[in-house]
Amino acid sequence: MLDCSPDGRYVVTAGGIEVGDASSSAAGLPQTFSEVVIWDATSGTRLVTYNGMSYINAVAWSPDGTRIALAGSDADGATIHVCDALAGRLLLAYRQHVASRLAWSPDSRQIISSIDSIIGGVFTRTTRIWDSVTGRDAVVLNNSANALSWSPDGSLIACGDAEVITLRDARTGTATTSYKTNGDRAPILGVAWSPDGRFIACVGGSPQFPDPKGFVQIREQVTGQITSFHGHKVTVAALAWSPDSSRLASSSYDETIRIWHI
Repeated sequence: MLDCSPDGRYVVTAGGIEVGDASSSAAGLPQTFSEVVIWDATSGTRLVTYNGMSYINAVAWSPDGTRIALAGSDADGATIHVCDALAGRLLLAYRQHVASRLAWSPDSRQIISSIDSIIGGVFTRTTRIWDSVTGRDAVVLNNSANALSWSPDGSLIACGDAEVITLRDARTGTATTSYKTNGDRAPILGVAWSPDGRFIACVGGSPQFPDPKGFVQIREQVTGQITSFHGHKVTVAALAWSPDSSRLASSSYDETIRIWHI
């Protein structure tokens, strides 16, 4: 997995690496750890390596460019590490829950993280909004989201769960609006506000592969009008807006990336 710095100068990548062999671990399996690397986007030079995580579910660069959030686990268990982006130094280890999705607030002061998983035999659904410096919780919700995106003005958070997007007040977590995205009951896998705040885009599809239910949709926030874009043959897993909000890119398991003019 990867993310880019807001100024486009750097790229962070995170992936698992096997070390040793089966005989070197008590479990009889090769040991693994997750290596996080900061690269110069122009030259491809490796600048910083961070090895503080044993497993990583998600990575996100802060909008102010100074920090990187890594969700997963370390030697002490489930955690989200907040690190100095260009020094590779751990600033905060947040340990309130396991997380597989996360997103920064536009001002970089808060992080929202979410999980739905079976932990210790118990199905757990939790979403938390917390201070990115102190780790203090601001909002705790007993539900989860497959995808998260903060509005550009920081007032709302779009949470995609199953085939429904819920807009929540970023201060209280209260749901303000919810709407169904498609008629095929295919789950949402990605959601993103346009930089100008006019649209919310979402993508998804059935986890069964191959499946023709992949979708790309946008919702105009003032009118509520939903527009669908057709072209991908199967599940669509990722999306990204152009800086001027005029185009939307989507990536699918049909091995294509499509650019949509809005």
